[in-house]
Amino acid sequence: MRAGNLPVEQETGVETESPTQVPVVQRRVYGSREAEQAWNRRRADLEALDNVAEELSEVDRRIDELNRRAAELASADLTIGNL
Repeated sequence: MRAGNLPVEQETGVETESPTQVPVVQRRVYGSREAEQAWNRRRADLEALDNVAEELSEVDRRIDELNRRAAELASADLTIGNL
């Protein structure tokens, strides 16, 4: 038996009630103006996230450069120390 799966034993000969249909009501929660405002907010959020992604990419580039420089310095220091 896999975790989370419980066996269910069904009794034979037991009649069940047929499920009743629940009516589905179609209604708008938001008007067109509210929907447009929501989409505008979503677009602004996505643009802000794009700016954050660009800044994080710049940080990654700086980290790579600092790691490269640190490796060069460590390599130079080991070379000088061996003389």
